[in-house]
Amino acid sequence: MVGKKGLRIYTNADGINAADIMHCAIDHLSASECLFESSPSHYDSAGYIAHIGIEMVLKSILMYRDGAFPALHSIRQLYDALLDKSYVSELPNELRQIVATLDDYESLRYPNLHNPIEIGTDDLLPIKKLANFLLGQLPEGLVSELERPSSQSNNELIVKAGRMLVRKKHDPA
Repeated sequence: MVGKKGLRIYTNADGINAADIMHCAIDHLSASECLFESSPSHYDSAGYIAHIGIEMVLKSILMYRDGAFPALHSIRQLYDALLDKSYVSELPNELRQIVATLDDYESLRYPNLHNPIEIGTDDLLPIKKLANFLLGQLPEGLVSELERPSSQSNNELIVKAGRMLVRKKHDPA
């Protein structure tokens, strides 16, 4: 489906649901933290994945509340859409800058010598604070869905969002 502004609109009919989006968002944020804590050579990946994680948290709320979300990547615009509908509270002043920073991190997917993006471990704490603030804004029904086991797991297999994620054993030969 295409919305008024020409953006593709994703709905449940596309095989997407709010709880699966949120599970993946939480895992992206966790992966981002691991990358921030690993090596400076991973910081660009950490920032890009943090952007995706926060983007997906916002899209999950929109999907849960409206049954749809736009194919939009701006965290500021997604947050403003939620705020306009009174689905979330106004951001505290201390978190406003990290939204702008995370929107810049979308461009970390392609290195650009004309517009290099600076990133470092000092960005991790504000990202975590923003994530915690947003997770505190989740609708109660979505929280209940997240508390139900949606994945099966053991050491070698995880079923998440309808997909099997398998750790394959390495053959030493």
